[in-house]
Amino acid sequence: MAKALPTVGEMNRQIVLQSMSSTPSGITVAETFATVATVWAKHIPVSGITQLDTKSINQAITDRFTIRYRTDIKADNWISYNGNSYRIRTVEDINGARRFLELLTERQ
Repeated sequence: MAKALPTVGEMNRQIVLQSMSSTPSGITVAETFATVATVWAKHIPVSGITQLDTKSINQAITDRFTIRYRTDIKADNWISYNGNSYRIRTVEDINGARRFLELLTERQ
């Protein structure tokens, strides 16, 4: 069954997509974030029941973001939204149509 695509009015949250790099710094590792893009998204907090239905039991999916299709986003990128950081765990091309991506994330 095909998933419903978001409407333009639903994509009303501005998020910052980020990539993280780690650089050794003496005995510690310095983590830095680089902005990939700032985009409009639909944000949906995920309920506890939905968390149980995810493919990987060891990952707690806390939020779902939907954005327009991009080729430069992958799992383990990050989202900054509303003062919070979210690690992207899964990237799914909705209906395989290359129109929208669904990003399942874990709030840090």
